[in-house]
Amino acid sequence: MIADARPDWRTAHESAPAGLSLGEILRFRAERQPDRVAYVFLQDGERGEVPLTYGALDAQAAGVAAALRARGVGGRPVLLAHRSGLEFIAAFFGCLYAGAPPVAAYVPGATGHGLEHLRALAADVRPAAVVGPQATLAKLAARMQDLPALAGAAWIAQEDAAAPTAAAVAAPAPEELAYLQYTSGSTARPRGVMIGHGALLEQLEYYRVRAGADWREVVMVGWLPHQHDFGLVGFVLSAIYMGIPYVFMRPSAFLRRPARWLEAITRF
Repeated sequence: MIADARPDWRTAHESAPAGLSLGEILRFRAERQPDRVAYVFLQDGERGEVPLTYGALDAQAAGVAAALRARGVGGRPVLLAHRSGLEFIAAFFGCLYAGAPPVAAYVPGATGHGLEHLRALAADVRPAAVVGPQATLAKLAARMQDLPALAGAAWIAQEDAAAPTAAAVAAPAPEELAYLQYTSGSTARPRGVMIGHGALLEQLEYYRVRAGADWREVVMVGWLPHQHDFGLVGFVLSAIYMGIPYVFMRPSAFLRRPARWLEAITRF
């Protein structure tokens, strides 16, 4: 149970050696503390706590990386089709492992809201692969099969991605592209920003410094979408960089009842 593990979360967290990329930092933590909880997803914003350890995250990321490498995707962008959740985090790090820049995309709901934004983003990225849960990919394929930019893309369902052994982790240079961050496209077509590995690590170190002297004994709790730059870097990626747990819920759970965020802060 999560409640039993929670006191251990506030023990001192280990700093990763200098000079490692973010993917290498995850592998470092998975090797040193495989059973320590890295993330907890609150399925309904209150209950249904689903933990993910460093070891489990590393294994899932290795599976995604192996699937990408098998399709020759290394070095080319990968579109991530996920709602907020643990699958997105595994896919993102799988791309880092494989040296394939991930692109977080907003997935349209049942009403189709956001579909044109996604089509415009995909047309701009021209991804080598689309990664996501099988059910999500099936729905997207029906809506986007006529898009020329996706004609040659590999569609990879995470349920089918597994690595028989630990996958090698790419060791990129600081100037190499880490991922692409796209604007919301609310006032114009979505535009991508190229984020290098060096710039990403500098921003993560900035967050660590801003966290103050007690950052080693912190648990983060949030709800921002993974597609948002602050939700991604300020929370999801900072958790691995600093080695502190991140408890989160979907943005919709927070918007339906904002008190859930405060209640989760109290609990964790």
